[in-house]
Amino acid sequence: MGYEITVAVVQSGFHPEDYLSAETFAAKVSWCFETISIRGKRGHPRPHLVVFPELTGLWIPLLAGKIARSLTALASQRLLSSPLKALRSLLSGRGASFVFLNDWVHTFHAWIEPFREAARRYDTFVCPGSIFLPDLDWEAAKGWQRRGNRIWNSSCLINPQGKILGWTRKINLAREEMVLGVKGGTLTELTPYQTDLGNIGILVCKDGFHERAVERLDRQGCRIVLMPSANPKAWTEPPRAGTYVSQEKEWLSQGLGSLIQGRENISLSINPMSVSWILEHRDEGRSNVFVNRSRPVLLQSREEFPVEYNGYPGLEIIASCHDCEEILSFSMEE
Repeated sequence: MGYEITVAVVQSGFHPEDYLSAETFAAKVSWCFETISIRGKRGHPRPHLVVFPELTGLWIPLLAGKIARSLTALASQRLLSSPLKALRSLLSGRGASFVFLNDWVHTFHAWIEPFREAARRYDTFVCPGSIFLPDLDWEAAKGWQRRGNRIWNSSCLINPQGKILGWTRKINLAREEMVLGVKGGTLTELTPYQTDLGNIGILVCKDGFHERAVERLDRQGCRIVLMPSANPKAWTEPPRAGTYVSQEKEWLSQGLGSLIQGRENISLSINPMSVSWILEHRDEGRSNVFVNRSRPVLLQSREEFPVEYNGYPGLEIIASCHDCEEILSFSMEE
């Protein structure tokens, strides 16, 4: 065995009141990290890596201080406030992307800064989940700049110095993302982050169900794959008409955990899932951790593992519920 790292997997639930302002969002992120810190004082080791679910920043530009009664009412508010931008966006095939381009600077900083601050304060690597963002670049004379008029579902990794190490874009989009005008990333962009913890890859939600994406990370020597996810369907029901297995069974038997089995380099998959409830949009899922059974990895967890989940090869840790907030902690020795 070589080194040991400790990981905190945050099954977070964000609500409308968390998005009223940059301050309320920062308070929610701070609460998550304080909860992890309290657990540390009760015997859990300090985490070297903290991972959040997909789309933690989605609602920042949408709510912006006002809570609508429904998504339809919210969309109407935005259309009426910027009709010309909305029309140009729709006519150019970019869907409702104007909503996310309108105030991207404020949105970006409101989302990323609480996670950067937490990474520095708690001396840990952080994957903050994801957000809809344009192509960004920073340069000394102008600061953060936007390139083009497209948006991506973007995730990143932040180091303990609060530095953003790079961005990973979701490749395989859900239908709702396409309607919103989100652009898919490309497989050739997919590369792991080289860190003191080893090579860490990110596959955003649906990408973790695609073998080509897993193969690419494995060929590049990736050791740990993070899969921040948000599932807007009932966890215990079939995901599509004509299917007879539940969402849970499909995720656990056919998702990333099964695709890492037998790989040459990938040892571990970490899948934090959202349990947020915003307006009529609700996410459900049970965060989970799989090991590649052909790799020499030892996991030490303080979470109780339900016996009924023994039928999923490589599954080592799973959340106790599919609709409530929870933090899973474990140590990995390799």
